[in-house]
Order: sequence, then structure tokens, then C-alpha cells
Amino acid sequence: MDAQRFITIVLPIAAAYLVAREALLERAKLKAGLTIFPTILSLRVLSVVGLVMFLYGSYQIAKAAQGQFDYFLTAVMVGFALLSVYTEQGTILVLDEGILFRRWYGLRTCYMAWTDVQSAVSSKAFRTITVFSKDGRSIVHTQCHVAPSTFEAVLGPRPKDNFFQR
Repeated sequence: MDAQRFITIVLPIAAAYLVAREALLERAKLKAGLTIFPTILSLRVLSVVGLVMFLYGSYQIAKAAQGQFDYFLTAVMVGFALLSVYTEQGTILVLDEGILFRRWYGLRTCYMAWTDVQSAVSSKAFRTITVFSKDGRSIVHTQCHVAPSTFEAVLGPRPKDNFFQR
């Protein structure tokens, strides 16, 4: 009984703690004129494996369905598959020319040239860094992206007065 309590209580808490700290452990990819800040590895794996797992599960339930509840469960599994795709938080690329945010495997992108960037706001409470453009667009480096301190360091030398607000 004690081993079962350990598995059901302590291990999920430890896993959630490690996922929350994973962004601090991973590093950004540094190249000449380019710094890449992807989503943490566990969320990237979840968005790919979760999609396949939930779609396969819904197919198996629908194939052996015998009542209305089975079809309802199939719809729930398809909903979870869509939610697992939504967990893909996107990749932020900091270029010499500007900053680019790419989400959902390139289907949604946002590019801001450095001349269009107005300010960046760092929120320690939410552990986010938001970059705002002059026309109201924003790119958010969340706690689900790697290396928040590197992101601040890459944005720091941008030539604007009061660029970084804390």
C-alpha cells in the first residue's frame, strides 16, 4: 500500500516539478546571427505523441463501439487529440533583423523587424517576457520556452531607451 501511495502521489508531483523547471535546464540554440528558443522538450513530445495516441485510441474505441457512450468517448478522445496539438507553444527566433514567432509547425507566424519593436516587458510573477510592436502585435516568451535568461540577454543590447520594462 505504501508503494502505491508513493507512485500515485509523489511521482506525479515530482514529474510536474521537473517539467516546470525544464525551461531552466535546456539551452537555446545559438547560431551566427540567430538564436532559437523552442518549446521545452516534454511539451514537444506531448504534442506529437499525444496526437497519435489519442487518435489511435479513438479509432480503437469507435471500431469496437456498442453504444452511444462509446461514440461519446470517441469524440472526447478526438477532442484530447486536438488539445495535444494546441499544447505546441511555438518557437521564437531572434534574428539580426528582427524577431520571429512560429507556431503550429509554421501555420501561424508573427515577424517584427527591430525598427517595429516598441518595448519588452518582463513579468517575474508569470515568468514571461513579452515583446510589443508599434502596431500592437506581441510575441510572448513563456515559461514553456527554453532559456528565459538567454532571451533577456539577447534582447538587452537593442538600441532603444527604456526598451526593457520590468
